[in-house]
Amino acid sequence: MIDLYLVRHGETSYNLNKLIQGQKDIPLSIVGEQGAFELGAALKEKGISFDYYLSSPLKRAVETAQIIRFQLNQTDKSIKTMDEFKERSFGVFEGTHFYNISEIYDNPLLQNADGFEKNESLLRRVDSGYKNLIENYKNSKLVLVTHSNILKSILIDINPMLYNYKTPIPNLAVVQIKIDDLGNSKVIDLNLLKNNKLDTTA
Repeated sequence: MIDLYLVRHGETSYNLNKLIQGQKDIPLSIVGEQGAFELGAALKEKGISFDYYLSSPLKRAVETAQIIRFQLNQTDKSIKTMDEFKERSFGVFEGTHFYNISEIYDNPLLQNADGFEKNESLLRRVDSGYKNLIENYKNSKLVLVTHSNILKSILIDINPMLYNYKTPIPNLAVVQIKIDDLGNSKVIDLNLLKNNKLDTTA
């Protein structure tokens, strides 16, 4: 059994200004750092700690993982970064205003824009990382700090009838998933610590 906690990174200046980040390597804002400290403290209060720390290689995810690890007094543990869990590439849309994003998701023509990572490609990439995770971290409790579209891809893979790329995932949401010994995944809680500041920007 794997007890997996998926965490969306803390707030960045792009989140604040409703800009599409994609694979732009934007660090946490001061508010994002503070939120990550508060999340780590809340996890500690619940008695949650981790055997392993995984993260997207992008700064906003790694910084969030580092702060959580610090708050849980686990700085002796390394953070393994995995490219499979890097945010979706939005190509030419990165740095543009977030109001474009629903139109992008709904318009196949826009999805042919330069550098945009289509759903099928994204799902294959994330599925590869997820299978790697299942294979290499059996019988453990681990945290993966990642991004909106990566979290949604994992949820879609688990239940495509229930989740999609418009499913709201706020910054610092904690999604708890149990994976049994046969590799079957079940969503236990979509927002464990009930962060209700909904923000679906990538």
